[in-house]
Amino acid sequence: MPRSGDEECRRCLELVEAASDAGQAIAFDMHTRLYGTTMLSTLLPPWSLQAGPAGLRQHLADPAARARIKDFNSLIASLRNWEQVQLLDIPGRSDVSRLTLAEIGRRRGRHPHDCALDILADEADSLHRPMVILHAYSEYSQRLAFAHPLCTPASDATTLAPDGPLGGSVFHGAYSWAAWFWRRLVRDWKLLRRRRPSTG
Repeated sequence: MPRSGDEECRRCLELVEAASDAGQAIAFDMHTRLYGTTMLSTLLPPWSLQAGPAGLRQHLADPAARARIKDFNSLIASLRNWEQVQLLDIPGRSDVSRLTLAEIGRRRGRHPHDCALDILADEADSLHRPMVILHAYSEYSQRLAFAHPLCTPASDATTLAPDGPLGGSVFHGAYSWAAWFWRRLVRDWKLLRRRRPSTG
């Protein structure tokens, strides 16, 4: 489902239903939390990464190249609301960790998109470090989607474990998505009911 608001969600359902009515075998999924997680570097178009960290820094220092990068239709920019984009903890970066890009922009007196690109220039040698939470979904959209018969729950969480080789891995929501789904869909919204065992 789209991340750009309730109206886009309704429009998506209309398109799915029209395709189904036309005989297409179609289904869709909906995220099982009110937020998604991705790397801040998804703001960057592929061409800006081809020359490695040094090349990326050069692009971001060049006003024309930076303008091209800002025109890239990225997952993050498609939200069209920097208040909904929140940085997770970046080691050694207490100045930006846990803040929204909108708040960082206000503190620095710069556009939030430029603040994000400044952070990426600083982190060019380790672009996997800056992660963001995208507060992309409303409960209205989720109820609308999950009540639809063609919807299935989805999660892109990575495999984790409290110890062993995966003990040091972190992914926000990896342990919580299923609990959130069942709590909301069964207990709170009553969109799903527990199937009673057969007595036959």
